[in-house]
Amino acid sequence: LMGAPYDWRLAPRRLEERDAFFSKLKADIERAVQQNRRPAIVIAHSMGNLVLQYFMAWLEATQPRTWRAWIDRHLWCYVGLGAPLLGAVGALKPTLTGETF
Repeated sequence: LMGAPYDWRLAPRRLEERDAFFSKLKADIERAVQQNRRPAIVIAHSMGNLVLQYFMAWLEATQPRTWRAWIDRHLWCYVGLGAPLLGAVGALKPTLTGETF
């Protein structure tokens, strides 16, 4: 179990600029996967869900050819708790259909 605390006062793009947050998060996930010999389960709460969304966009922007392979290799699943993603109605379709990110 590992945490990824961030400064919620900063815009997500500033998290990487000031704190190298996404770079550190990527390295932490890689280290956890290596130690546990299995992909990670990511659980995000509230605004952490949006930070994870920005992390995925950052991966795609910084690794355009390999970001999907990185996700497949390092992330088993994502659980969003209290996510402000399209409101409560937006969560209905993935819940009923099994749609994933």
